[in-house]
Amino acid sequence: MSVVTFEPKGHTYRDGDREYISVTKLISTVIRKDIDGVDPMVLANAAERGIRTEAYATEILKTGGVSIDSGERQDVVDRVECFYRWYEEAKPELIAAQTVLHDDVNGIAGQLDFTLSWGGRQVLTDMKCTANPEPSWRLQVGGYFEMAPNHQACGVLHINPKYAKGWIWREYDPFIVRSQWRAAVEWYKVLKSLKAEA
Repeated sequence: MSVVTFEPKGHTYRDGDREYISVTKLISTVIRKDIDGVDPMVLANAAERGIRTEAYATEILKTGGVSIDSGERQDVVDRVECFYRWYEEAKPELIAAQTVLHDDVNGIAGQLDFTLSWGGRQVLTDMKCTANPEPSWRLQVGGYFEMAPNHQACGVLHINPKYAKGWIWREYDPFIVRSQWRAAVEWYKVLKSLKAEA
């Protein structure tokens, strides 16, 4: 049985000497995200905001509360408050957090934010803190569902203070997003083979 581990420094997944393709890399290959002209510092800032918000969210899910550092960034504090409002309303139970999922056949791996029990279902949950929803989210969730089909529902919890509640739950049809993911994997293989022939 494979034991795939995540190495944050290089954002890589490994099982011994075998390196797995990350879900993120596969998606960025099949769906080109236009970031031309975007200041790298802006991208780094958004990534750091997401990481910090997720850490606080995990603590809330584990303990029911959180102590925010006094010097924390305001954009992170705002999003943690949004997440807590969702937590109070949804009343989820944490089953697992930051689970490494993998597909041994295709050599793909990724890290699921949360498996939660809420609304009477076991829900595969990814959390996003970006300004706007992105088409790639469907593929990401579809990939996770393909690797962990024991969930009863799947979606993205989109945290942003611009929303009236501070969050929107974007649920996807598991059958559709899994089919889209499978198509993306096949297209990725085509692109790799074409590149090899060039």
